[in-house]
Formats: sequence, C-alpha cells, structure tokens
Amino acid sequence: MPKNPHDVTDDVDSSGTINRTKIVAYAAIAVALITGGLLMPMPYSGRIPAAIGNMAHGPLFALMTIALLMLWNHWAGSRRNAPAAMHSSVRRLVAVALFLFLFGVAIELVQAKFGRTPSIHDAISNGMGILAGLCVTVANARRKHARGRSTARCLWATAGVLIACVWWQPVSTLQDVWAMRTNFPLLGSFETQAELERWYFNRCEGQLSSRDATHLRRSLEVHFPVSEHPTATMVELISDWTAAEGLECDVTLDADHPEPTAEIWIQVIDAGKADDYHDVLRKPFIIHRGETAHLVVTHDELTQINAGRALDLKNIQFVDLQLRNPPCPTVVRVDFLRLRM
Repeated sequence: MPKNPHDVTDDVDSSGTINRTKIVAYAAIAVALITGGLLMPMPYSGRIPAAIGNMAHGPLFALMTIALLMLWNHWAGSRRNAPAAMHSSVRRLVAVALFLFLFGVAIELVQAKFGRTPSIHDAISNGMGILAGLCVTVANARRKHARGRSTARCLWATAGVLIACVWWQPVSTLQDVWAMRTNFPLLGSFETQAELERWYFNRCEGQLSSRDATHLRRSLEVHFPVSEHPTATMVELISDWTAAEGLECDVTLDADHPEPTAEIWIQVIDAGKADDYHDVLRKPFIIHRGETAHLVVTHDELTQINAGRALDLKNIQFVDLQLRNPPCPTVVRVDFLRLRM
C-alpha cells in the first residue's frame, strides 16, 4: 500500500514517545545554540563583523520560521479535506510568527547584559526574516497545485525582496568600508549615508547636506550647540599616515551664523595618546561667516613634538573637529577631507 505522506506513525516507536522525544531534544539543542549565538559578544570589533552579523539576522529567522513550521506540521499531521485544516494552518503561521518575533525582541533586550548593544534594526530584520520564512513556507505548499504556482512565484519573490531590504544597510556599510580603503588618501567625501558611520558626534549632530559642497554633491553639516567642547570625531579611517605630507579639508561657517567668526580646532590623535590627550596634535583655525576656508595641517605640524613626543603616524586613530565652548549654536559644513600625499 502506498505510504500516506501525512502519516506520522513511522516517527514513533511502539509506545508512541521515543522519536518525538528525540525531536524535542534536537529542537531544544538548536534553540540553545541559536540563543547562545545571538547573545554571545562579537569576537571581533569594527564595521565589517557588525555588518556581516546584521546580514545574518534575516536569513536566520527565516530558516527558524520554516523549520519550526515544518516541525509543527510533522508533529501534528494534517487533515486533508477537513474544513478546519486551513484555519489550523493559518493559526500555526500566526502563532509561529508571533512566537519568533517575541523571541527576537527578548534576545535584543537581554543582549545588554552580555556585552552587546540592543538594536531596533536587528529586531526589524528578525521580523522581516520571519515574514520571508512564512512566504517561503506558503509558496512551497502552493506550488504543488497548478493554480497556485503563480502565487508561489510571487511569494518567493516577496521573500527575496524582504531579505534584500534586510541586507540593504549592512551591504551599504561594506561598500563604504571598501570605498574608504580604495579612495585613500581621501578620508571623507560625504556622498553616502553610510559614510556617517565613520563618525562619532559627541555633544553635536551631523548630517549630509547639499550646501557648501566643494568636492562632489554633498558635504557634512555639523550642528554644534552651546556646550563644553562639542566634537565630531572620525573614528573609522586608514591608520597609516607615514607617507602623508599634510591633512586638509574645506570648512564653511553657515551664512546665518550670528557672529562674524568662529574658532574650530583640528585634532589628530594616535594610539600612543596620553589619558588626558595633552600630547596630541591640536591646531586652531578662525573661519568666517558665509565663507569657505581651506584648512591645512602641514607635514611639519604632523611630525612636531607635542608634550615630549611626536605622533605615531603609523597608527593614527582619530581626527577631531572641535569647537571649544561656543558662545552660540554653530553650524559648520565640512567637505573634501583628505591627506596630501
């Protein structure tokens, strides 16, 4: 007699418990491994490992959705030609999606206790991965019927679009990492949103702007509030500056600035800095309202002795753009940050 594809009797022993117990054990092990992987601190730092990790969220939760639905269907069996069968399937889809989404949110909330940072982006990626897994599951069921093949193709395409949306930001990050390396000695052109990931804004805010661009189409616009030493810091850069003849950039003080001038400092910081940063390179510049100034730090200044030592040009860590106790809110636009080679 042909085997009923929905018959689950082969999955159990004479007592009806052994194989199901194994399934539960395997599922528990898988959940433990996945949970541990999601909570484990990243072994590497930097944007590349972070981007690869972000790319994994969507496909991982899609596979979890597919696997959990397959496991549930295998466990519960199917009642063909029963009016309640479709309603049961819908309930399973909703239950699995809700369970995995709450599981993903809980993981993000708990991550802070394990040395990782909770991320709304990761939670959204998990949710989109779950939707992709639902689309694939339904598509695989629909493709068995002639009338459902076009629906299945649409669902597969939808799943692909969902994963592509999840990957959009991390792929942009990886492209910017590549651009940072290939465009060197250009340090900043500020043409893409991902380039802002190279910067840390302490007591100030940064955004892309189409105003006062001197290189291509955009510049970096920094809003400095009235605060103590608000600083825009470039934290992702090529560290070996041994061949550099100088550092230069174009800086414009907003035309609506209430004062005719402002003072901005450029700081170059290497790995050998003192704890209080007293031995790093600092150079002040006066910029004028509505005018673009070409700021230059010369090679002699990069190699000069500061507090008894010179910068280690093989291991530059940060470049700061800083205002010291600005008397009023200040808007500055920066473009074409580069090394002179």
